[in-house]
Amino acid sequence: MHLNDSFSLATLTSLARPKGRRADIPFLDESGGEVDRHEGAVIDLDIDGDARTLTVLVGNSVRTDIYVETGQDGKASGAAQVNGEIVAKTNRASRVHYDHIVKAPRADRVMLAVEDLGLITMPKSESSAAIVAFATAYTCLLDDVIAIEDIAEKSLPMLRSAKLTPRHLTEARRVRLLTEGKSLPRAPAA
Repeated sequence: MHLNDSFSLATLTSLARPKGRRADIPFLDESGGEVDRHEGAVIDLDIDGDARTLTVLVGNSVRTDIYVETGQDGKASGAAQVNGEIVAKTNRASRVHYDHIVKAPRADRVMLAVEDLGLITMPKSESSAAIVAFATAYTCLLDDVIAIEDIAEKSLPMLRSAKLTPRHLTEARRVRLLTEGKSLPRAPAA
């Protein structure tokens, strides 16, 4: 089926975001300004007295279970307890996970903004500089792999390499550019 330019395919997250179900994860600086965000949606909500347990789908790929206590007004009254897992075994899911590792250290606070509950403070995971550097390089590699998947209209096996060299990144970028139909200069002889 050919789609015109004004039509965009719905994602799992967008389909799960009717009124009252939006649940984004903003990354805030010291003054409360937003430095970045993940889009999310509440896909399940359990109410037990003054507590809410939400299951949030983040970036179409990562399921996060969040427990938060609420006040009499129904708004969150404390920090959340979080348990997350990658539910889709795809390169896109891995990209969301590593993107969070890159974004979290840049923010002063990580929040969950749920329409009906207000802002909920999320525990902020701290990663070493080496892990953040690896996650930054890995997200670049995953960007190239995902672009290749989109062009080829085929899912590739989920990347699982823990050892990345600059050559891996360069080769992935070359394949992506060639797949996009771009001409490249000859590689220097080894």
